[in-house]
Amino acid sequence: MFDFADAIGIRIFGKYTNNTDHRLPGESADYPNENRVTEGFGVVYPSIHAFLTAKASSLDAQPNRKDSHSTVGAENREQLIDALGVPGECQESSVRLVLREQIAERHGIRIDRIVLEVCGGPLRLYGLVGQSLDGQEKPLVIALHGSAASPERIFGLDDPSRYQIGEYHHEFAFRLAKAGFAVFAPQLTTEIKLRAVQHFNQYRNAVDLRAMPLGYRIQGIEIGMISNAIDYFASRPGIAGDSVAAYGISLGGQTAFYLAAIDDRLDAVVVSQWIDDRAKKLLGKNHPIANWRFVSELSNTFFDILPENLDSRVSRLIAPRPMFIEIGGDDQRAKGAEAVLRKLEAAHKNNKSESYGLCYQIYGQGKHEIMFDGAVEFLQYWLLRNESDNLDPYCMY
Repeated sequence: MFDFADAIGIRIFGKYTNNTDHRLPGESADYPNENRVTEGFGVVYPSIHAFLTAKASSLDAQPNRKDSHSTVGAENREQLIDALGVPGECQESSVRLVLREQIAERHGIRIDRIVLEVCGGPLRLYGLVGQSLDGQEKPLVIALHGSAASPERIFGLDDPSRYQIGEYHHEFAFRLAKAGFAVFAPQLTTEIKLRAVQHFNQYRNAVDLRAMPLGYRIQGIEIGMISNAIDYFASRPGIAGDSVAAYGISLGGQTAFYLAAIDDRLDAVVVSQWIDDRAKKLLGKNHPIANWRFVSELSNTFFDILPENLDSRVSRLIAPRPMFIEIGGDDQRAKGAEAVLRKLEAAHKNNKSESYGLCYQIYGQGKHEIMFDGAVEFLQYWLLRNESDNLDPYCMY
């Protein structure tokens, strides 16, 4: 029988089994088909449902949350947090470790499975942590996978034949760990076996539809959970807690972009294959992957947010901190991304800071995939440089 771990030369110490039942009394079972989801899905998905159930059951006891469908201005971080539907608990609650265990060792990198209770519970965040065995403190990079993926996939621990979409992550979480970073890869709500493109991410959309009447969105809940988890890593051995960045692709690129906009503890961010002409992406009749064409894009569509929350305006909340944008020249988003780059430049220049850096790289033959080399050089410059190093802006247009 083929053994994927043996084939790629890694030691895997155990398989995770989630036996925790997050349902409240009287709540029906709602567990996804195991053939369509990742190992971490069984932790994150039911915990979000439990959070929403608790909120729904206490509506009479709490003031109504501001309606997230109202038009907001993205220059105001609090308004963006509200538009994304980020739970307030995620901005103020402590984090509790539920599980941490080593599952693999690969080329000098120890990989742990971790489950954190975040935002005051019952929300639980599943992920993998990769750290060098050399014992030295390393900056933290949050590695965010795209659709049809998992923390295991981006660490190279999962058989790629499990996934319906071809490989586009290129083990970037593991490669970041090899490049000198401590890496946390959280589980986002997505499926490994996608249905027809018009209907994939069924479970992600289901949670989003349930969250909207309460003023939350799945995107905001996930961003809040990840932001809250930074508190846990800040004091962990082997992690330089005052140096944090995010690197995400596609769905993960969207998550990284908004995470950096609402959480100013991030020192740098890499957004891969997500930046686009947002107005055309949401409204354009001829855009090849316009949100309105696909049921799967429901959870990525925020109502009544134009023009205030265009990418160029949100990027002002990231500036003066450095941002790197990866664009595959053959990706369907490339044309829209190229059109909006000048607006992103202007947004950073308008910040009037001398220490910022906005970088982008268009890969002529690149598809919808992680490119890595330019991004890792960018992260090494901003996170690994010494105080005595040249602090001139990197990659200035």
